[in-house]
Amino acid sequence: MTDKIVLVADFETYYDSEYSLRKMTTEAYIRDRRFEALTLSLQHFSGKEIRTLRGPDEIAKGIAKMPWERIILILQNAVFDAGILSMRYGVSPYKIICTMSMERAIAGPGKSASLKAMAERYGLSQKTVPYDAFRGLRWKDMSKEGQDELVAGCEQDVRLTAAIAREQFKVFPRNELDIVDMTVRMFSEPVIIGNAMALDRLAQEEAARKLAAREALGVTEKELQSAAKFVALLEECGEDVPSKPGKLKDNPAIASTDPYMQELATQEGRAGDLARARLDARSTLTETRAGTMADCARRGPMPIPLNYIGTHTTRWSGRDWNPQNLPGAQSDPETRLRHSLQAPPGYAVVNVDAAQIQYRLVCALAGQEDKLEDLRQDKDIYSEFGSQYLYGRKITKKDKVERTFAKVTVLGGGFGQGTPRFKQNCIARQVEATEEMMERAMPAYRKAHPRVPDLWEANNSALYALMTYSWEGLPSGWPDWFPITVCRGSLVLPNGLHCPYNIEWDQHERQWYNNGRHGRSKIWGGAFTADLAQMLEATYMREIMRKVKKEIGFRPAMMTHDDLTYVIPEQQAEDVCRYIEALMSVSPEWLPNMPMKGEGSVSETYK
Repeated sequence: MTDKIVLVADFETYYDSEYSLRKMTTEAYIRDRRFEALTLSLQHFSGKEIRTLRGPDEIAKGIAKMPWERIILILQNAVFDAGILSMRYGVSPYKIICTMSMERAIAGPGKSASLKAMAERYGLSQKTVPYDAFRGLRWKDMSKEGQDELVAGCEQDVRLTAAIAREQFKVFPRNELDIVDMTVRMFSEPVIIGNAMALDRLAQEEAARKLAAREALGVTEKELQSAAKFVALLEECGEDVPSKPGKLKDNPAIASTDPYMQELATQEGRAGDLARARLDARSTLTETRAGTMADCARRGPMPIPLNYIGTHTTRWSGRDWNPQNLPGAQSDPETRLRHSLQAPPGYAVVNVDAAQIQYRLVCALAGQEDKLEDLRQDKDIYSEFGSQYLYGRKITKKDKVERTFAKVTVLGGGFGQGTPRFKQNCIARQVEATEEMMERAMPAYRKAHPRVPDLWEANNSALYALMTYSWEGLPSGWPDWFPITVCRGSLVLPNGLHCPYNIEWDQHERQWYNNGRHGRSKIWGGAFTADLAQMLEATYMREIMRKVKKEIGFRPAMMTHDDLTYVIPEQQAEDVCRYIEALMSVSPEWLPNMPMKGEGSVSETYK
């Protein structure tokens, strides 16, 4: 590492009232024909002198002369600046460090990680970039004074970024720097190809399908979208539409999350058809996402827009067309979204999934040894559960309806949801099951997993420890082998990341609350179990990413919460897939009683 150069850098770029990051995705902005780099300021991290490349010509020449294979680059918004370096200038630094990403881990994703906000948080001087003064101006159109003012603002941003990074390095886990780097490169150095024609066709077919459904019902989109008009349509069918409290008045309970609407959408007849048509009309996700992805695919390989530490449980979150939640087998249009992402010629898509990882985590944390043994023996846990606790007969993979319902029960039962919520989820996901079976499901889960409710109860002691800000160590209800500890209002994960909480106890309601990024919300031991599972799931995926990069040199092209996707030369793809499967089949050191299983595939497309 002695030959490496650590630089802090920042770009300022042209923008106007229409061409700006406020109105465009980052990828679209960088690749747009209107793009122009105005200034690029650079500072050695160990020094104070700043060099600024002025204007597009000087920037291009300066970048071309730099030894990028030796440069560790510290950036404030690395997705933007590293994206410019890669997509506009074709260069790739040795390592990319992002202060915005590190701040999400340090302060939590609910706190702003803008340079202005961080400068205030760390007690530094403020940004001085005169954005309004250069809006709509190319470098050649600026006055000398305007150019100098812009350069001064860019250099101040570099000083602030360097000062913030110095503070962050004191507390940020060093092993997470590799994860930040790989997350940024999924966007800045994309390798997956999008099938623009297939995506366009999907968007058009979705629009045509919705139009045909409206015409068959004899209604307009306006009638479906308008609450008053839609209620009138239902009342014509004899429906008595319930109300729910609103801020100023009662509103009809016709949102997609309202139990009345969910139930109505499962019924036969015109009222049910209308309910499905309204839900369909108000859900433009597939059309919008397909259109956004198609536009991106026409411009080049698909940058994967992920936020490092996008949630309070340290999971990644998605932006733009959100690659984190492209569904699989639930519906044909959404499956086609996934299949539109392809490997370039000569390469294959390797996708490896950490099978049932959250279920495995819950059983391991609870000490549900019989179920852990079933997992070690690679039993079909869904068929086993359905056979023993739901249907009273042998269920196999051929019993698709029964096994699917058992799967939904097993995967959803570990977090304490009651029967009403479970029924709502089944209806929303169009799971085939009778009312009687939905009533039986959660009691059956708890009978099959008696240690899991004990874990929920033990987790209440963790909520108390989090509320007690001075608490450091294990809560009283957790065993000494538990892989998470508490430190001054935060959970501390095996990788050193901290997850801050703001817990309070409402004595009148006898209820725990967490004051998080989305406001005050109820929390209890069961719901808290979901947080723990997500945290450890993310921890495990980080370990696999790091091992694959260190041992065989590949970084993921994209990822979701429980799988990693790589683009690998065809002749190596099968071997790499088997290797990552083997890695994902090893128990983590921090939870050695948890059996793991990696399941991989090699294909031309993302599955």
